[in-house]
Amino acid sequence: MMKAFLVVHNLAAISSFDLTNLLNTRPEVKNWKIPFIGACVVVTDYWQTPTALRTIIQQQFGDGWFIIAPLESHNLDGWLPKDMWEFIQLPKSR
Repeated sequence: MMKAFLVVHNLAAISSFDLTNLLNTRPEVKNWKIPFIGACVVVTDYWQTPTALRTIIQQQFGDGWFIIAPLESHNLDGWLPKDMWEFIQLPKSR
């Protein structure tokens, strides 16, 4: 079973390119998708925590600002393309 997190990052300190390059090297990260600039939906095993992701990102980028929140389908709303909602609600590895 997989879980999705939203990572929102300060583009002045952490580029999307650098963040996704880091995510691609980590076995904890099973998949990711960028819905819009400065945000990344990250898929991990269900037991992973925001703290585990924070540690990975902070070790690479130091004091660059970011926030991580679990995406739980029963507590979400917004306006995104259908494929992004499916990615969030039914997270899968690559």
